[in-house]
Amino acid sequence: MNKVTPDASLRVISAVRDLLTQLQGATRATDEGRHVPAEIIAGLRSAGVYRMVVPAALGGDELDLQTFLDVVELVSEGNGAAGWDVAASSWGALVALSFPQGGLACLCDAGPDVIFAGGVAGAGQAGEPDGGH
Repeated sequence: MNKVTPDASLRVISAVRDLLTQLQGATRATDEGRHVPAEIIAGLRSAGVYRMVVPAALGGDELDLQTFLDVVELVSEGNGAAGWDVAASSWGALVALSFPQGGLACLCDAGPDVIFAGGVAGAGQAGEPDGGH
């Protein structure tokens, strides 16, 4: 990752701190609904957490590993499920960096906020279909 400016890191961390009350308030809805509510996802997106590990060349913030870990920890303090979502989405974006050229760019066609559902794990073999990944 490129060297990140302290301002970019502080901006994301400050935005997440501003969401802590909302994150904590959504814990029951998260637990009962078994998903992170859409308004929490929207708040995290506005805070920049879904773009923090996306390369700057694709519109992301390309933040350093320590900031990523600090943000995941802070979100998790407010709402564990939301913290897991942020971590999983970010790791998904990081895995996508290993795609053939243009793979992550395809994921960022609609913008640098990369939000994944599910997980990045599995067994088996992957192949490259014609024109795809």
